[in-house]
Amino acid sequence: MSRISFEELFVETTKLVAKRSSCVKAQQAALLIKDNRIISFGYNGPPAGTLNCLEDGGEEACGKDSNGSCRLGIHAEQNAIGYAARNGINTEGCIIYCTQTLYFLCEACSSIRH
Repeated sequence: MSRISFEELFVETTKLVAKRSSCVKAQQAALLIKDNRIISFGYNGPPAGTLNCLEDGGEEACGKDSNGSCRLGIHAEQNAIGYAARNGINTEGCIIYCTQTLYFLCEACSSIRH
């Protein structure tokens, strides 16, 4: 039996978490890793407790901003960092795994520094 590396574990977990997204345009996820432990994760979509794109009308219901992105959409990276912040989880020294890197990070998410 072969044991997978932590990197393989986190890459595959990120892909799995992305499937939780309700965004019909693109399912993305992000994991915050510290000391080889997942300390937070997030996926893209509208804020919790609001619209669910898959169930409530898709892109038409969400609306578009001036860049053509979903108006209510929150990025996976923002959700992961926001969850950590709301719960007092220190993110200093974390590594972030993102499915978005398969495409390109937006300017706002690529400039996040800690």
